[in-house]
This record gives sequence, structure tokens and C-alpha cells, in this order.
Amino acid sequence: MNREDVNLFIASSSELADERKEFDAIVIKLGQSFDHLHLHVFKWEYNIPSGSYPGKGRIQDAINPHLNKSDIIIVLFYSRIGKFTREELNFGLSENKKIFLYFKTGFSPRTVQEGKDYSELLGFKQGVTEENKILFKEFKDHEDFSYILNEDISRYFRETYPFVQKADAKKEERENRSQFVGIHHYKLPKNFVGRITETEKIYNLLMETKTSSSISKIVSLIGVGGIGKSSLARYIVEKFVSNQKEFVYIIWYSFSSANSDDEGYLFRCITKYIQPHKYEIGQETQKESTYYVDLVKEILKTNKVLLILDNFETIQFLNDRKSAKFGSISKNYKLIKELFEFISDHAKSKILLTSRTNVIDLYDNAFHEEINLNTLNEEDGASLLEKTGVRASRKELIKLSNSLGNHALILKAVGNLIRIKRLKPQDYRSFIGPSVFNSIEEGAKVVEVLNLYREF
Repeated sequence: MNREDVNLFIASSSELADERKEFDAIVIKLGQSFDHLHLHVFKWEYNIPSGSYPGKGRIQDAINPHLNKSDIIIVLFYSRIGKFTREELNFGLSENKKIFLYFKTGFSPRTVQEGKDYSELLGFKQGVTEENKILFKEFKDHEDFSYILNEDISRYFRETYPFVQKADAKKEERENRSQFVGIHHYKLPKNFVGRITETEKIYNLLMETKTSSSISKIVSLIGVGGIGKSSLARYIVEKFVSNQKEFVYIIWYSFSSANSDDEGYLFRCITKYIQPHKYEIGQETQKESTYYVDLVKEILKTNKVLLILDNFETIQFLNDRKSAKFGSISKNYKLIKELFEFISDHAKSKILLTSRTNVIDLYDNAFHEEINLNTLNEEDGASLLEKTGVRASRKELIKLSNSLGNHALILKAVGNLIRIKRLKPQDYRSFIGPSVFNSIEEGAKVVEVLNLYREF
């Protein structure tokens, strides 16, 4: 898909820092809903370097060119009229930019000066009303701001940037994406919901371009089975990373699908798909495995590759949770450790892995970032049930989601059961069984629900 660029600029004083931080999550959520748009955000605290600006009279003069490039300007006020915020608003008006204007409520002056500043702001607000050029809105806190802004911009995007499928869209999409190599089954999850914070963090870690000493080259996504690790990895790669052409190749490898105890299998697979002319069928001795390891190292060194290692727990030591070895890589997979070391020290490439437990072999790796994935929050759990076809009030959906531990896989299974059987809320407990709703060990709960699901 050839996405249309939309540049957003947020203008406010530093007293609205919470709202400025919330804006990042809002943009990620908008990107999920409007994936035909490529959203670029300018925030001075992130997008301009510190220090002086020779040839510029003020720091604001270095910011204004970015303001000029913007398509949408979001302006926020709270207790006073910031000099530069007002300048940015006036500039947007003079250049006929689309402006969203918001005032935060609830401020109470505590000093004479604060009273004067606030009175000036109220006068300005009254003037905006009388001029009748901008329809502004009020919000009470950063959560209220998130909801209002998301609704406003979503409505504007639907009217101004409607999605139009081009005849040659598939060709354009292939030309503007990284080359994807799915060694094992790879499918974009249906009904994906939530995970805004995690999506933003993982995306930033994979795409960061800071100095080499601060780059996370290995990102591990940790969480219990069925919680949505693989789905989140697939979603981020498909919706965001692959469209940026940051990586030449994106390789998806699942240890649970490999069905092989041969540690060289991963390296032979990568060679087969990336450099098939160097792949030799039937070469499986240790010497030949080393040959393929060297080839893969060269691929990772000369090309920027994102290697996704899914279900990594398959090759971890998990027999004894009390053992010091718990979570370590199996002794049969020494070459994987070698790959981690090579990625950290030499390669341009990165690894994203998913596992049910921590990888202790990476604890001392300065280039490793670990993200622990928890269950969905109740709102996202309710949304997932709704997307599977459950028809109930929001309150009933939230109650059901909480009863099932907000566990993604359980919610999908139970949601499909309810849809197939056309159950009403009052029938949920009696049909599914009270033990599912009890506070029992999570693994047993997953097994019980999935066994019940298979029966239908």
C-alpha cells in the first residue's frame, strides 16, 4: 500500500507534558485505524537537537520550518497563554492549516501573577468564541484529552483522507515494503485490539537510529502462553515495520514449527531463502552447519535484517523452575548463542524473539531489551469479545472479560463459543462452567477452555 503522508504538530507549553506524552499513544492508535496514512509527528522535545542554532535568532525559528510543513496543528492551553504557543497558533491560521484547539479546565490561580495570566487566557478564549473562526473543545485531564482528540482526528481523517483502493495497489505495496521471508506459518492476526503502549515501545526499539552504544539489537517479548506475544509481533511487523523499508529482509522463524533438534536448521533455512544459489540439499553435518552459520553471519552483517524468532521457549531449559539453568538455551543450540553475540558486536541487523520465560543467556547483554507482556486491560478484553461476535452491553462484556482473566486466547475461544451457540449474558456461566470463572491457576484455565472449545 502506498501510504499518504500526514504531518502533525502539537503546540503547547511544558505544563501540559502529560498530554504531550499521551499524544504519542493517540497517534499509534490512529495509525492502527487509518493504515493507509503515514503519520509523522513533530514534537520539539524529540525532533530538534539541543544546543544553539547559529543563524537563527531564537530556538522558535528552528521550530517554525517544521510547523510550516505540518498539515494539522493541535494547540493546547491550560493556565496561561504561552508566547510561542500563541505564535504557532497565529502562524497556522495565517497559513490556512487545519487547527484543533483545546483548553484544559480545572485551573485555580494561587498567586496574583497566576491570576493575571489566567485572566488573560480567559479573555483570549472569549475572543476565540466571538471571532467564530475556530470551534474549540475543553478537556479535564490527559485521559479525557486522549478520547476527545482521537474522536476529532478520526472524524477529520475519514472526511479528508478517505481510503481509495488503487488498481495497482498490490504492486505498489510490494515495491515499498521490506522483503518478507516467512520460513514458517505467518498470518496477520484477526481481531487484533489494544496493546498501544507495547506497540509504541517495540516499534521504537526496532526502528531506533541512535548511536550504536544505545541501540537495542535484541528485543525479547516475554509472557505466558496464549497471551498474544506472536500476534503482537506479527501486528507490529506487518502494520508498521515492513512499510518503512528500514530492513532489507524480515525473516519469520518459529521454533515450535521447525520440528527439528538440529541447531543448524535455522541457518540452512535462512540461506535457502535469502541465498538459494549457496544452499546445498542434504548438507547436515556439523562442518556444513558451520558453513551455513558463516553465510548467515555475512547476510546479517552486509544487510539490515529483522530476524523474528517465535516460540523461543521451545529451545530453552524449562524442566526445573528452581534450577539456575531455568530459561537458558538448550545445550544443543550453542550456535544460537553465537548468533546473539554476533548480532550484538558486529551486525547491522536486529532480533525480535517471543518466549514464555526470560532468556537468561541474554541477561548480561548490553544490547538486549526485555518487555514483559501482561494480559489485556478490561476495555481491550471487552473489545476483543465484541470483535469475535459476542453481543452484549459494554458492562457485560467487561464483566465477562474480567471473569476470564482478560487472557486473549481464552477470550477468543469463549467468544467464538458464545457466538456459535448464540448465548445470552445470563447463560454464560451455566454453559461454560463455573470453574472457568473461578480464580484458578492460569495454565489450567487455558487448557479447560480450549478443551471445551474443541468439543464444539
